[in-house]
Amino acid sequence: MPREFELRKEVTLDATPEQVWEAIATGQGIDAWFMGRNQLEPREGGRTAMTIGEQTEEGVVTAWEPPGRLAYRDDSPDGTAFMAFEWLIEGRDDGTCVLRLVQSGVLGDDWDAEFDALSRGWDMYLHKLAQYLAHFRGRPAAPVMTMLPGAGDADQAWSRLWAGLGLAGRPAEGKTVRLTPKGLAPVEGVVDYVSPEAFGVRSGDGLYRFFIRGVDGTVAVGHHLFSGDVDAKEAELAWQAWLGRVFPSSEAGQAARRQPVTEPTTQTTQAGERGYAPVNGLQMYYEVHNRAAGGRPLVLLHGNLSTIGVDFGGIIPSLAEDRQVIGVEQQAHGHTADIDRPLTIEHWTDDTVALLRHLGIERADILGYSSGSAVAMQIAVDHPELVGRLVLASASYRNEGLHPGLMDNLEQVGPEHLAGSPFEQDYARVAPNPGDWPRLIEKINQMNADLPEWTADQVRAIAAPTLLIIGDSDIVQPEHIVEMFRLLGGGVIGDLVGLPRSRLAILPGTTHVTLVHRTDWLASMVGEFLDAEIS
Repeated sequence: MPREFELRKEVTLDATPEQVWEAIATGQGIDAWFMGRNQLEPREGGRTAMTIGEQTEEGVVTAWEPPGRLAYRDDSPDGTAFMAFEWLIEGRDDGTCVLRLVQSGVLGDDWDAEFDALSRGWDMYLHKLAQYLAHFRGRPAAPVMTMLPGAGDADQAWSRLWAGLGLAGRPAEGKTVRLTPKGLAPVEGVVDYVSPEAFGVRSGDGLYRFFIRGVDGTVAVGHHLFSGDVDAKEAELAWQAWLGRVFPSSEAGQAARRQPVTEPTTQTTQAGERGYAPVNGLQMYYEVHNRAAGGRPLVLLHGNLSTIGVDFGGIIPSLAEDRQVIGVEQQAHGHTADIDRPLTIEHWTDDTVALLRHLGIERADILGYSSGSAVAMQIAVDHPELVGRLVLASASYRNEGLHPGLMDNLEQVGPEHLAGSPFEQDYARVAPNPGDWPRLIEKINQMNADLPEWTADQVRAIAAPTLLIIGDSDIVQPEHIVEMFRLLGGGVIGDLVGLPRSRLAILPGTTHVTLVHRTDWLASMVGEFLDAEIS
């Protein structure tokens, strides 16, 4: 009979509370040691999602107290079951910290076996968390997980696994091994985890796990690969095919062996997906929300020093209700690491276009904010075939359209001016190298000293229907945005000649920074503009 449970775990980690927080409270961090692909909106009341295969479990953040306490919970649709998690982080004087987990919820009819499997599973994953923090901290991972049910007797299944890995039997923890799974590259590393249910190897660029669930006899692999050039879905298909070869008699094994391992596939879940694309020397981070909606996607381009979460976290849920939304993080911003190259609008434009082509996007609507609006406009000028509709928030086409003296002041900004800001906090939370924050500010100041401009003819030639948005107390002067609106065909008597292909919105009581947080206004006007019939 189903009944409630409470499970408590504790582990000492060689990391600071802030480093542990990043590992348990960010999607990239969780993806580097736990199951599936994860999302976590960084606020109390925010949304959580974990996707394994085509299944997504969603929940809500019930406590957000960085870097000390995190809690979240998901409930079944009928309200009869739930799972709740509370994480407590306690720093120590020696630079380590203690992480405590309390999980509660409802387990099924085989309560004892399920509770035991849950407890043993957490032992494995918390050990993996410790290994990630000790050896791969801050590096994005490609999570690879695939399962094969009905493998039969556990001892026989382990014997098949050892043979399939080229091992004579279960090696001892600490032993150096070379795994030779047929059809896959060899893995050389040290055995870092051994239990009756699981076996793990740590290589120079990955944490590999093989386990057999005693509750239902499912054989699974659950790897986290840190080399930076791994396509997670391709890797999952390859390991799935390997499982099919190791267990050829099972129905699932036969299906796995028939699955081609060279054709990449993409998740199509409402919860979204995230990844890194090899673009012009970058590993460029992106998120896709509601790919299943189909149609022309909306691409979101953030501003200087910002991230997808800071600029668009509040509006993505509304925009993605009925359309595919793709968020992008530019060079040195958010999850995307810096490379030895200046920051320029031209580079960001080329990177964004290359990313869209990598994702197979032939045409998209684009919403750019602040410097992201400059990228969006440059794409519309250089690659008009890629742009369906254009939303330019806080945009200018000439630097004189900004308030006088603004750029001189911006070039003097230093880390001390942004201490404690959402930009600094989110960078520290998600950036692969948080210590590069001062360098990012320096490179942005260099970029601001040489911003591109466009001619009136170039603006007039933009074919995409365009929505211009500024705040009434923005860094862009109202006169300039009206001038730009006229160049795009606006400023006419709509009752006599019809509405123009472009629109203008000036939000009252709104500054440059607060514009993207006017989520209700933005969601309604952007959504209506993208859906409207425009001749």
